[in-house]
Amino acid sequence: MKDFKHIAIKSIHDPLFTEANEIYTQSFPLHEQRTIPNLEEILHNPEFHYDALLTSDGRVAAILCFWNTPDFVYLEHFAVSPHMRNNGFGKIILDEIKQHSNVPVILEIDPVVDEISRRRLMFYERNGFISNQQYDYIHPPYKEGDAPYPLLVMSYPSALDTEQYSRFESYHHNTVIQPAQ
Repeated sequence: MKDFKHIAIKSIHDPLFTEANEIYTQSFPLHEQRTIPNLEEILHNPEFHYDALLTSDGRVAAILCFWNTPDFVYLEHFAVSPHMRNNGFGKIILDEIKQHSNVPVILEIDPVVDEISRRRLMFYERNGFISNQQYDYIHPPYKEGDAPYPLLVMSYPSALDTEQYSRFESYHHNTVIQPAQ
């Protein structure tokens, strides 16, 4: 990446993990976060990637947690440091992901219920992602005892057909979430 250096975090003991995890916990509601033990467990899955994106001075500017499969790339968690937002970094990162992927890129966002969620939807739409509102997607809980919750599935470069959506939903529920149960 032109402005960032990607560093793969392979362990919760990695020196960058603490700074990256701070961005993670600040950026996502508690019910959308994995526990540290669960995160440690999935870091061993070869399809899962937890990248810290560093600025030229070595600070963590963003985190990117994604699953790279033969059928799609699923962006599970993507966040820019609160101190670096609104400077075009999110667009730069998404552009790189889109340029290097030859399969659909899929992510989820909260349903539009307020100004923040509306701005998030508009950000992804400006970056070429398509809303898949035709699917009533319910995200299983990350932690036992939490409730499932609705999210809006978005994809790039086009909407998901029924077969693509079914493959994503099955993979998500059986591989991405299953370790958390």
